[in-house]
Amino acid sequence: MRAGCFWRDLPTKFGKWNTIFKCFNEWSKKCVFYLLFKLLPVHSDIE
Repeated sequence: MRAGCFWRDLPTKFGKWNTIFKCFNEWSKKCVFYLLFKLLPVHSDIE
């Protein structure tokens, strides 16, 4: 079972799928997403 979509299935308006993947992969390695979510305010009432 899989969740999400294949990178190749992303709409072309976002750019080339492999460029998006490379950026995502680099950001993941550098913990960019972790740091962004740490900076976001925490709201306990968000569902």
